[in-house]
Amino acid sequence: MNLVSEIRQKFSYLHSTDNGSYRLSELDSNTPTWVLRIDGEYAVGIEIDENMKVNEAFSNVSYYTHEFLIEKDYKYLLILSSPSSDLRSEFAGIAAMFIEPGENNSKRNKLLSSPQEWWETWKDLLGNRNIDNTVHGMIGELLFLFYLKGMYGEDMTIESWTGPSFSSQDFVMKERTYEVKSTLIKYTDVVNISSQFQINAEDKSYLIFIKLEEVPSDNNSKNNISINRLLILLNKQGFDDEILSNYVNKMGFLKNSLDRSLKFKVLEIRKYKIDEHFPTINTKNIINGQNILQVNYKISLSGLEYELLNQVFSKMLDDC
Repeated sequence: MNLVSEIRQKFSYLHSTDNGSYRLSELDSNTPTWVLRIDGEYAVGIEIDENMKVNEAFSNVSYYTHEFLIEKDYKYLLILSSPSSDLRSEFAGIAAMFIEPGENNSKRNKLLSSPQEWWETWKDLLGNRNIDNTVHGMIGELLFLFYLKGMYGEDMTIESWTGPSFSSQDFVMKERTYEVKSTLIKYTDVVNISSQFQINAEDKSYLIFIKLEEVPSDNNSKNNISINRLLILLNKQGFDDEILSNYVNKMGFLKNSLDRSLKFKVLEIRKYKIDEHFPTINTKNIINGQNILQVNYKISLSGLEYELLNQVFSKMLDDC
């Protein structure tokens, strides 16, 4: 069992209780961590120095320090919590990144010495995790445009990239469609579907799920990507530079803006085939479905079959 799976399991144990706690077995005694139920909220907590005082809240997440009775002993904990039962599975992915100790406990030590820095770094993501129009969302679409051009050559035209036109799908080609979802939460396997038309088993369509990690601006690894670098690579593939830049402008990322220079590392690129085995909502199969104007739902990709595209992308990047 991995860390996020154990968090989800322990959350389910606490589902019917008002308060309680379980220690996570995935982490050793050097990094003790607990899953808790606190006044109806799901939480994870780590021991921290009593001189550290934190009390923050944003959207559906709270971040604070408090003393709790754990295993018949009072412990002063740094807590990350969410009140939403519906977002419990998604929150587990964020919680796992919060408590992840890192190599030689480097992440845990940094968190304990500067808890406010972690909060400032993650606040925007925690508050906007359901919004696709982000830098990493833009990176995901440009990245997959680069992939499609490399795979299909002249059959892949700029007109096939329909995301900037706010179409139901991000890419519409002659015989297939693609919807791209990107995340910075490497443990998550949950995606948000914002329309009943976004994925459809009746068409030859695919869901592309891309996991990214933001890296420092001075990290010059050739495997890192940014909006600016992807625009250069796409121009080399034959796309018009001005048209591409206008598309990106339309999505809110203006030329010479800081957002265009932010760097990311690609962790995973997954390709899911949308077929009868893939979970979708189709209003054609719902009584008076024509009267349903908008459907928003979440899908857990856990256990679903997919094709991993990392090696293909890496080779394409090396060849540029």
